[in-house]
Amino acid sequence: MARRRAPATNTPPPPPATDSYKQVFDDVKLVTVDGRSAHEQDAVLTLVSDGLTLESEKTGRPLASMPYAAIERATASFGPQPQWSHALPRPGDEFRVGRGLLRRRRHWLVLQGREGFLIARLDGRNWRDILAALEVRGRLTISMMEQE
Repeated sequence: MARRRAPATNTPPPPPATDSYKQVFDDVKLVTVDGRSAHEQDAVLTLVSDGLTLESEKTGRPLASMPYAAIERATASFGPQPQWSHALPRPGDEFRVGRGLLRRRRHWLVLQGREGFLIARLDGRNWRDILAALEVRGRLTISMMEQE
């Protein structure tokens, strides 16, 4: 039986299956928890094919990372405090970001998995772009919450 040959074409081969494209966002702060208090660090958020990393804006040193596969819940909120699911690892109930009368409403992103959580403050006008890119790259559904 004779094999059929595919006709020759001038089209380039498809791109490799590996995804080396990355998206980088600034105007992000990583919020770390220390008991009742929060510490914020200026960071750069990088989304790659399998996860995200936050690096120090000043030194480029890695601060935190999380693979998309480890994220069980993603919550975006706008208010004085970040919001999260109480069914997954999270800060303690006494944790508060910024105390006092002049707490400003801000955009927050909380990613939670069985092994831990990550809190980011999205300071720039690009917060919508960050959430949209995270939903596409990580194949996540982000819950939106607005606080009073």
